[in-house]
Amino acid sequence: MSTTASELNTAMSNLQNGINDEAATKAAQKYTDADRDKPNCIQ
Repeated sequence: MSTTASELNTAMSNLQNGINDEAATKAAQKYTDADRDKPNCIQ
């Protein structure tokens, strides 16, 4: 049970780091080079 809780904690920390890093992600070359006509291709 503690392994599952630890994995969840790690996943949530990674998610929070991604949310906090939004500006850097949007400034990244791969993000700016993305096809703007297909922003929601994964649904």
